[in-house]
Amino acid sequence: MFDLDVLLAQVVQGALHPARAYWAASRAVWTHEIQFDHLERHILPVLDKERLQQLSPTHLRPLFDGLNRAGLGVSSQRQVHQFLISTLGDAQRLELVTRNVTEVVKPTPARGKEQGALPSFTAEEAAASVRPLGGNAPR
Repeated sequence: MFDLDVLLAQVVQGALHPARAYWAASRAVWTHEIQFDHLERHILPVLDKERLQQLSPTHLRPLFDGLNRAGLGVSSQRQVHQFLISTLGDAQRLELVTRNVTEVVKPTPARGKEQGALPSFTAEEAAASVRPLGGNAPR
């Protein structure tokens, strides 16, 4: 997480450009909002009742299956997985859990969701779309 006072001090000292400070602060806030959304919409509904010490790979599989049913893409599923790795890694360092079960189970995004090309125009469709704009279609 960022410290706004540190960023402001760096801007005042001339060590950091104001635009970069704004970018760092807004990026941190945006990342936090995304993580909070994943937590509220996907993680807590599945794992909320589980005790942290009792968490096992069998508890995570329904979570990752639910991400597929919700239509989350590869990138979003990686974000959820990375959030869990970081969170449980911190818990492990604090000796709240003996192992990080997210290192064992990985999400399996639905195949083909983000693959496949967008349909392209035929030559006739392209020419028809250019004409109303006042352009000359190539012949």
